[in-house]
Amino acid sequence: MPFASCVLVALAALSPTPSLQSDRDATKQELLKQRDDAETALVSKLADFADRAAMEALLEVYDAMASVWMRREVVRALGRFDGVADAFQPALEKVMNVASTAKEPELRAAALETLGAAQQHGKTFLALIVESPAMDEVRIEAMRLHTKVASELDNDWYKRLYTREQAPEDKQDKRAKKPKKGETEEAAAVRFIPRLSEIRRLAMEALLPSLKDQDLVSDFREDKSLAIKATALAELQKRGHNAAGGFARELLERVDTPDVMRAFCAEIVAKIDGVKAADEFLKLASKGVDQTQQVLRDRLADLLADMKDEKVDKKLLALVGKGDSVEKAFALRATRFIQDPKLVERVRKGLKEKDPVILRATLHAIAARKDTAAIPDLEKMLDKADDPALTEALLETLSALHSGANEWVERLVAFAASAQVDVRNAAIVELGRLGRRNQLDLFKAKLADPNWSTRYAAARALEALRTTESIGAIVGRLPQETGRMEILFADILWRLTGKPFGRRAGAWTDWWAQEGAGFVPINPTELAKLELEAEERRLRQVSQTAEFFGIKIESHRVIFIIDVSGSMMETLRPEYVGRQGEVRIDVARRELSKAIEGLDPKALFNVIQFSSGMEGWRSGGIAKVDPGTRADALEYVKRLGAGGGTNIYGALKLAFQDPDVDTIVFLSDGEPSVGDITDAGAIRAAVREWNDTRGVKIDTVAVGGSLQLMRWLAEDHGGRYVEYL
Repeated sequence: MPFASCVLVALAALSPTPSLQSDRDATKQELLKQRDDAETALVSKLADFADRAAMEALLEVYDAMASVWMRREVVRALGRFDGVADAFQPALEKVMNVASTAKEPELRAAALETLGAAQQHGKTFLALIVESPAMDEVRIEAMRLHTKVASELDNDWYKRLYTREQAPEDKQDKRAKKPKKGETEEAAAVRFIPRLSEIRRLAMEALLPSLKDQDLVSDFREDKSLAIKATALAELQKRGHNAAGGFARELLERVDTPDVMRAFCAEIVAKIDGVKAADEFLKLASKGVDQTQQVLRDRLADLLADMKDEKVDKKLLALVGKGDSVEKAFALRATRFIQDPKLVERVRKGLKEKDPVILRATLHAIAARKDTAAIPDLEKMLDKADDPALTEALLETLSALHSGANEWVERLVAFAASAQVDVRNAAIVELGRLGRRNQLDLFKAKLADPNWSTRYAAARALEALRTTESIGAIVGRLPQETGRMEILFADILWRLTGKPFGRRAGAWTDWWAQEGAGFVPINPTELAKLELEAEERRLRQVSQTAEFFGIKIESHRVIFIIDVSGSMMETLRPEYVGRQGEVRIDVARRELSKAIEGLDPKALFNVIQFSSGMEGWRSGGIAKVDPGTRADALEYVKRLGAGGGTNIYGALKLAFQDPDVDTIVFLSDGEPSVGDITDAGAIRAAVREWNDTRGVKIDTVAVGGSLQLMRWLAEDHGGRYVEYL
């Protein structure tokens, strides 16, 4: 057969038959017709054609969809074209663009996962994202996925990321030039890709097998990135290098080393020196709060306790009851494993302390030791206590010691009627934890409490009982709830029933009238299956709601806390070379104004600005949204200036003084620098204590960099942490 004929035959074999082409076009048209109501099987069917036309059809379908669910399905389907010669490039480019620019985190995550699973070409596009001006969190995740499928062929690229000279992380390049002649701003942006220490660290981790000891020593001594220093230090210790101990001490002894890094260095020293490090740790723990941060002090106590050495324990025993409040709390934590009758008696002496820090540490120590002999003393304290916080702590400790005794349950019932919200809530939480079904009527009655946190504590107690009557009580209360409480109650009903009624109180009421009497709470296995279906429904929705830096504001009782310290006048990193970055306070004002404009008309809200001091927009607490208050708040936001220090503790304390708030949205650009407490670990502990029985959700936004305290606050209190760089 002539060559030309062979070519024609081959081309004919590659071309789709008219019936296949018709079927493909029909599938595309059906998707475009049904759009977000379409079955996901149609997306998969279109991808099954596995040719360029099908890929182009999917690109068109993506743009036609409005829901996150359907766009996510299309993104995943595009990943299947990884091995299609004439289609993989535009398909994976689209996936890369979604990963880099999509507003919705679910879409960004799905796109990155798709590239990570694309075995032939995914790595190429992940690398492009890493070296693009995409969001930092996207670049970091792309790098992480890249290293998971790395080979030795990637080492040269990793070395370039790991060692190349560039502007310091999170700093503006003062020498940045405008785009060159004929160059677009987007292209010029590639010449100024911010250097992220986490990407360098991931590259370094991938290269560790090929790095020599002298390379690691050089990195620790010369690199300014703490992430690089920590990686080098950990590897040197793993290899048994004799410089590791000295390097760890170098950072451990420096007061300006971040607390988490110092704690890590203490762990390295403990691994190398064992009990020989005890005296060094004890000396460091004895220093004041200005030299030894709370996170480090707690880690030192744990390391000393874990040594379980007779000589070390003797030294720790000598510290119990001595020093200031911080030192006494340290000694209690460090001696928790020591079994000594005399120590138990000395621990109990802490009950006479007036300092709340020592007293709470003593109560924790007594509960951990199951020291039932302390019950009489604790009971006397409870009878005399006039501080709600102390009463709450005593209730928790006594509950741990009484182990559900009937007499104690009766006392908890009495405390559940307290006029003090914290005391009332603590008693309800303890009764719920004990799972006493004979307290069902009490929990039901508390669902009508005027305070939202008490109603929430009662609802959680009813959920723990997992009875049919519990469900009926919560269904009956749901119509009276709004905002975040409406969401929380609906979530509890979902976990108990698996019914997809969401916040529709009428639907719950109708269902209960028809099926309630004989309904049995759903088991966890069935619920897990239904949760997958619920996620689909959520992502299929096309809805609008108030947002603050991408955080959805669904609460009807929200306080926005905004940092207006002097550093908020600094500029953020510019998007393109030659452009001026936005001023941090300007970005905060813009996002806060948008959030206030989007608040539900039923919502209550307030704004607290803080620097060295604090000021609320409304001194009387959260205010109802109406045209007047909204306009007044927007004008207040417009006037926000910046100057002074960063009193994070004071701002949070002021917000928690409002008994009605159920959600705090907190923005800051720096670590605490002024106020009653400036240690990040101590602030974290204080907020945990305030929120122990209230259930306030805390969302946080770190502007200009990564902030450990902001991450902690969100993780501890059910919120979302966002970095805006």
